[in-house]
Amino acid sequence: MPRVYKPKNGFKQRIALDKAKMKQAVTAILGGLPIKASARQFDLPVMSLKRYYRKKQATDKDIEYGPVYGASSRAFTDEEERMLTEYVIKASKMNFGLTPSSVRQLAYQFAVANNKPLRKAEATSLSRGTSFNKHNVDKFYANLKAIQERFHFGPSDTWNLDETGTSTVQNPGNIVAEKGTKQASKATSAERGETVTTCCAINAAGGFIPPFMVFPRKNWQPRMINNCYPGTVGVTHPSGWMTTTNFVKFLEHFLHHTRYSVDRPCLMVMDNHESHVSVDAIRFAKANGIHLLTIPPHTSHKLQPLDRCVYAPFKLFYNRACNDWMTQRCGKTISIYEIAEFTNTAFTRAFTANNIRRSFEVTGIYPFNSNLFTEEDFLTSYVTDRPDPAEGQAAQQVPQEVELEAEQQIVQAGEPQAVQQEVEAGDLQAAQPADQMRNSEGIPTELKPAQQDLEAVDSTPRSTVASGQRRRRKPARYRSDDASESEPTKKAFPPATTSKLTTPTIKQETFLLPTVKKEPADGPIRLKITTPEEIRPFPKASPRKGTRKGRKRGETRVLTDTPVKQQIEEEHKVKQEKKLKKEMNQCKKARRKL
Repeated sequence: MPRVYKPKNGFKQRIALDKAKMKQAVTAILGGLPIKASARQFDLPVMSLKRYYRKKQATDKDIEYGPVYGASSRAFTDEEERMLTEYVIKASKMNFGLTPSSVRQLAYQFAVANNKPLRKAEATSLSRGTSFNKHNVDKFYANLKAIQERFHFGPSDTWNLDETGTSTVQNPGNIVAEKGTKQASKATSAERGETVTTCCAINAAGGFIPPFMVFPRKNWQPRMINNCYPGTVGVTHPSGWMTTTNFVKFLEHFLHHTRYSVDRPCLMVMDNHESHVSVDAIRFAKANGIHLLTIPPHTSHKLQPLDRCVYAPFKLFYNRACNDWMTQRCGKTISIYEIAEFTNTAFTRAFTANNIRRSFEVTGIYPFNSNLFTEEDFLTSYVTDRPDPAEGQAAQQVPQEVELEAEQQIVQAGEPQAVQQEVEAGDLQAAQPADQMRNSEGIPTELKPAQQDLEAVDSTPRSTVASGQRRRRKPARYRSDDASESEPTKKAFPPATTSKLTTPTIKQETFLLPTVKKEPADGPIRLKITTPEEIRPFPKASPRKGTRKGRKRGETRVLTDTPVKQQIEEEHKVKQEKKLKKEMNQCKKARRKL
């Protein structure tokens, strides 16, 4: 049932404000009359009058002197809203639902009241989260700083290249549908399409070169780049991916538009893809003055300029172009021969000078900023941020002299030492050491608390402190006949029997004294609060293994430097020898079978 407000007894009910009186009162205040005097004169609440006075004082336009319930947020009348709702619902049921931008275009003369931005989490692999750590990022910036100090590259000579996939099946994005609908559909070209690799290059000055496209075909056809961006180059490969041969062709396409040489070098920042680090590509780049710098593996979402500010709007405009094409040509599907046209539309709108320059700024490449990322940015690698096993083993090997010295320091600090000795006599039980005396109250005088407790013990007599404590009653054989229960007695050794007593060892009993700590002058002592991390610790991966097998781990490096180039050539040579040896073994096995 709806809640009905019931006023309490003695409370004055709210009265409707007179808009004409409120306007006159505000005008009087603007004329110089005090607020309280104006409220008494027009019989209005002081706070309400003050609120409308502040509204009027903040603007020169006329304001509404009265409550407004939803009128300022409505853009359509009831009839117009009903017609627009029916149209949008009908379009969604036909599998041609309108996107939010299409709804805004349809109602461009009105304000869309329910336009709320949607944030969708982007899937981030574990490799990306763990590889983006301070060690890898600092190493990349160190390589970038070293090569910048050697050649002093300007913004027009600092480039970044990367590939992206353009598919024949577009991402429909968000659409406007009926509220409460569990599933909203939109028509796409196919369930699984073909992907064309588009490789682009940009520089820190806001420039770019025409795209380079790899089509998933074996033979080339000129119609693959119909209506493409001027200067676009297309090649083919059965997989549609970038390969070593095609990457060399891209470098040729890059030199054709930039005219770099050994006398006029440039810097190219890219990822560690297998086609980028091939021997042929490195030799071609070094011979033409192109210095290749790779970013750490799985860090392109933070250090790749094209991924930060350019490819996101490019994909958005590409999907919109596909949606428009599907709407205009109902019943037809998208093939690879239309991708160049969609790429042209998206490339023109996304590759703007502002987006490109901003992409280099947010990655710290140009202007150079090695302190761009904070400790919060590296929290993604906290789960797998573990020490090196070799360093851990070295830290565990502590010299014995250090341990003995630490023990001596603990003893000197005042920690009590427990003397435990065994008595191997017949009925001889735990006894008191001879040198440990008791006072009149029966409490050992030699047992002293820790040094920090001595400073906090109150000056109250021991009898008063221990009056509320129950004393441990001694066995009957250690009590004297004339001793009362209220007066503790001293322990005495039984008659010595040398025939049974082999070793005069004694086991000491421990007596705990109640300590009363003084409160500090500024207030009582605060108890320790259990933190959320103690209740539920953050996830942490298990320690690393000592050895690593499998493929060699990639890293950031300058590929065109002579030591790195020679190392890659040697690795390539060993790899080719292994491949040749494997092929020869296979040929021998085939001959034996024949």
